[in-house]
Order: sequence, then structure tokens, then C-alpha cells
Amino acid sequence: MSSSKTVAIIGAGACGLVCAKVLLDDGFDVTLFERNEELGGIWSSKVAYADLHSQQPGGTFEFSDLYDGGGKFYSDDYQDLCMVF
Repeated sequence: MSSSKTVAIIGAGACGLVCAKVLLDDGFDVTLFERNEELGGIWSSKVAYADLHSQQPGGTFEFSDLYDGGGKFYSDDYQDLCMVF
């Protein structure tokens, strides 16, 4: 019998992906559910328009271990990040 805890996360947008990463890093067995065919939630290329960008300052909207783009963060950047995440 395994002693790891199993967690289900509903939604693979920004919050769902971050939760999954933190829990995986802490040793949880994570299952992520997403109703759409693409990750990213409102930043998905199926939903976001091409010039959509975050209005947050560049350094506040990054995953420190994955992205160091600085400046504006566009929907394509976020989609690429979701796939790597």
C-alpha cells in the first residue's frame, strides 16, 4: 500500500498548473483535469486573442524556475509555458 496522497485538480489554467507543480514537488500523486483540449485556461490560444498580454509588471508574472522573459507577457508566451510546465 502506497503512503503517498492522491490529489485531483480541476482546471489546467494558471492556478491549476501551479497547484499541480507545488504538490508534485512535495511528493503528491496528482491528477489534473481540464475540459478543453489545450492547457492554459483563459490564456489558452483557443480563447485568448493574439495581442492579449498581462498588465502586471514583468517580474511579477513569471515562474522563476521556467521563464525569464521580462517585459510584457503575451498569450503565446503563456501557452508555451503551460506546455513546458
